[in-house]
Amino acid sequence: MRVPRRLRTWTIQFAIAFVVWSVLAVIYGLQWVRQALVMEDRRIPLGTAVWPAFETYWIYALLTPATIEFALRVEFRRDQMRRFVLSHAAGFAVFSIAQAVLRLLLFPVHNPHTGAVIPRSWAMLYNLLWFYLSDNIFMYVPIVGGTMAWAAYAQNRQRELSQTQLRAQLASAELQILKMQLHPHFLFNTLQAISTLVGKDPQTAKRMIALLGDLLRATIDRSGEQVVALRDELDLLDRYVQIEQVRFGDLLRVEFEIDDATQEARVPTLILQPLVENAIRHGARSQSGPATVCVRSSVCGEQLRLTIQDNGPGMPASEKRNPAGLGLENTRARLGHLYGAGQRLELENLPAGGLLVTVEIPMCPGEQAP
Repeated sequence: MRVPRRLRTWTIQFAIAFVVWSVLAVIYGLQWVRQALVMEDRRIPLGTAVWPAFETYWIYALLTPATIEFALRVEFRRDQMRRFVLSHAAGFAVFSIAQAVLRLLLFPVHNPHTGAVIPRSWAMLYNLLWFYLSDNIFMYVPIVGGTMAWAAYAQNRQRELSQTQLRAQLASAELQILKMQLHPHFLFNTLQAISTLVGKDPQTAKRMIALLGDLLRATIDRSGEQVVALRDELDLLDRYVQIEQVRFGDLLRVEFEIDDATQEARVPTLILQPLVENAIRHGARSQSGPATVCVRSSVCGEQLRLTIQDNGPGMPASEKRNPAGLGLENTRARLGHLYGAGQRLELENLPAGGLLVTVEIPMCPGEQAP
């Protein structure tokens, strides 16, 4: 049989309250023993000193769950301060009456002078109500105040968690949009290349179609992933490179210099393809001789460094500050979303000619995500 959630909560609250009030009762009893020893030079057995405190404080333990529930229901609002005060005035009255009734019913009341048990009566209930009135104030207020403080803290934490989850969902949605922009980008370029080969070289066009099918299949399989192992990213890049090498033949050479220590490092999906495409577009297509693109990976301290170098004419001076291109813009945006200030993307013209693109991201090995 499943225990109702509220009953389970009340049971836990009572158990905690019972322990807390019992500790306070022991402390009270010890203080009484010490006071009698120091002030009156007489010894009081610890049990004699502690038991009256147990009789009183265990009543408060019984009332704690209901008091917490009531405090949670009375919302504190500045525009409804009167309602708040009146509600807790009524709550305190009920708390005091309940304390007196439980005290009278559960434990015998002794005459402080003779030690005789006083018979239960309405007069005794009235006397207990007034006798414990000041104590009830110092019990009710801390319970309500602690409950309000905890509720405010929990509400603030929930708000922060909701905002964090919302930001994560928005960032994930933005990253997914950026990825979706890349797919039609290189798909359009590849289809355009195939269309030019259909009439000139049908066999080559068929091969490119087959390679494109493999590339799209691999891309779709990873469409739900934001980060993958570098070896998987290189496998996807290799499929793209094969398509480009079919197009350019001997005019394009792509080299890979991959550090084995980086094979399992986590990188954003499709982080290399648009950069290599950019190198081919500005390198191989802009010169008459063979073009070379070199893809490297290495570990630099706690960072993973990826570089793409070509032997083309380099980047025009007009684009050094704001290099254009959908692939490059998306790469910057995705790196910023995923790593914040912990990433770097730089483009540099080499003295001997060509462009060097450097990407640095945190080194996240294994199955860790950034």
